[in-house]
Amino acid sequence: MNNAKQNDKCMPHRLALACVCVCAAWLAAGCGTPQLAPPVQMEPAPAATHETPPDRQPEVVALRAVLSGDGAGRGELVAIFNRETNLLRWKLRFGNLASPVTSAGFYARGADGSDMNVLPAGRKVVSPHEGRAVLTQSQRDGLLAGQWQFRLNTRQAPQGALAGALVQAH
Repeated sequence: MNNAKQNDKCMPHRLALACVCVCAAWLAAGCGTPQLAPPVQMEPAPAATHETPPDRQPEVVALRAVLSGDGAGRGELVAIFNRETNLLRWKLRFGNLASPVTSAGFYARGADGSDMNVLPAGRKVVSPHEGRAVLTQSQRDGLLAGQWQFRLNTRQAPQGALAGALVQAH
């Protein structure tokens, strides 16, 4: 029994010694030595070309019109135009008009010099007002060329109580 107790006490020391021997053999065999990867061959960078990339226009255009008229009325229209979808979205705020709005819309100068309503924005519009429309190619071209203005018409001012040119906001 005495011999068994001595073996139990020596067991941890023997185990530790065995681990040390295995590790030493492993290191001696080169298993623990890190292997270096073969050198990487670098390709030379492609020669720079002197071509100018095409001008990339932003997908979204911000627009603004400050609305004013002869009286005390004032207003503002802010809009976003998406070039990819042709969607025009706008928000309108105005006040101090002498009479209610009878119609509102986006106008452009026609070939004969008269203003044409190219996109109605509604009748009996009240402030604040939001709207949206998908533009045709012709409307898109006029808008992006800076040919549009926004106008609020009233009974007292059927040709525009408030108006302002729609310009790109920077």
